[in-house]
Amino acid sequence: MTDPNIPLFIEARDYLVSTIEEKANIYLSGMWDPLSRFILIRETYKVINRELHDKFPDLPKEYLPQCKIRVDEESLSLEIGIQVYLNQDPKTIFLGNIDTAGVNYDLYYRESWDPNFKYVFIARYGHDPISVLKGSKTPAAEYMMGIQSPLSIAYHLALEEGIMV
Repeated sequence: MTDPNIPLFIEARDYLVSTIEEKANIYLSGMWDPLSRFILIRETYKVINRELHDKFPDLPKEYLPQCKIRVDEESLSLEIGIQVYLNQDPKTIFLGNIDTAGVNYDLYYRESWDPNFKYVFIARYGHDPISVLKGSKTPAAEYMMGIQSPLSIAYHLALEEGIMV
């Protein structure tokens, strides 16, 4: 059974894709220091979420498309990842989006229920709730061995975010 929110999510996502670069360039044009950059990025997320909620009021807030903005320190350029698929799990935190072998993956993490592993990493590759890859120990092992999989990339992004994994 497909979620009736998918068409509205796709419309909101397409709107975000068409407007995010302009917003990011305007709001993040002068990134002076790490604290200013952190505050500007956080406030940019708030502006984006408010606009999406106002423009798409029929889409539940937890289903609004998410984005992740990163600053490449060397070139001072922006990397913007936008959620491609509807995520129905509100406990997950969006890390970014990758395209591997022609397949888009939305990358997430959430706290694990297993006391042996602090986080579970998730790679979503479709709107269907079962279109996911999950792992906690395997992503770390793949990352340490240099294997490029969606879950190892999610682990890498979590490390870049400063999440203690």
